[in-house]
Amino acid sequence: MSHFTTIKTAFTDAEPLEKALADVAARFGLSAVRKNAIVSGWQGITTAAELVVSTRNAGYDLGFKKETGHYALVGDWYGIKDIKQDALNQALTQRYAYHTTVQKLVEEQGFSLVEEEQHETGAIHLVLRRSV
Repeated sequence: MSHFTTIKTAFTDAEPLEKALADVAARFGLSAVRKNAIVSGWQGITTAAELVVSTRNAGYDLGFKKETGHYALVGDWYGIKDIKQDALNQALTQRYAYHTTVQKLVEEQGFSLVEEEQHETGAIHLVLRRSV
């Protein structure tokens, strides 16, 4: 019997998701991102995913599988006791939004990142300018 849980996310692009995972890895005790790898869970049960990170709980991974139009988070949450799903999702969502914004505005539309400020609340304030 599988203990894997699949959670639909709003993440649609691999590159900002991979960067977001790297940003939050230390905070949540995750390993470096592996691409097109196996997600391991209870009693060695596995599933494939496009992006995979290992947790501090030996033998338990988290993965992101590409589904129609988005990525789904898959993991055996019965064995991953030290990571709260909501906290991880919130942190990933913020960092994903940051990287998506930078990618779209700076890299694709020619804006310059002039200022970046992290508030005590966790909010990020970006100042961008476009040369005319």
